[in-house]
Amino acid sequence: MRRAAAVVMATALAAVDGQRTDCSASAFLSGIQMYCPSDHLSCPRGCADFLTRRLGDCPGISASLSAADRTFLTRTCHKTDAPAPAPAAAGTNFYALSAVDIEGNEVQFSQYMGKVSLVVNVAQF
Repeated sequence: MRRAAAVVMATALAAVDGQRTDCSASAFLSGIQMYCPSDHLSCPRGCADFLTRRLGDCPGISASLSAADRTFLTRTCHKTDAPAPAPAAAGTNFYALSAVDIEGNEVQFSQYMGKVSLVVNVAQF
């Protein structure tokens, strides 16, 4: 009896593993409606798990969402299917970088080696 149950379980798992994820927009939206709250005020565990799996299996799927759903995805659930930023080049460090000062001159950070530095990013429009 135990062997029969193990065979049934193994067959069921193999069937699930063999299934391909439906990456259609309608399937994605149906999943959001099923697992995520309609008010978009929270991102419960089931919703977050669904989004993690689906975004991993279906790159670019969030493009099919409305602006409100994309906002929910990124701001409430902190999920995205955008590619991760490329890692910095090997050997790149702070002192190998440079910036343009307020007068338009290039400033090499290597001149600050051995000194305590505070870097502040100030946006100017």
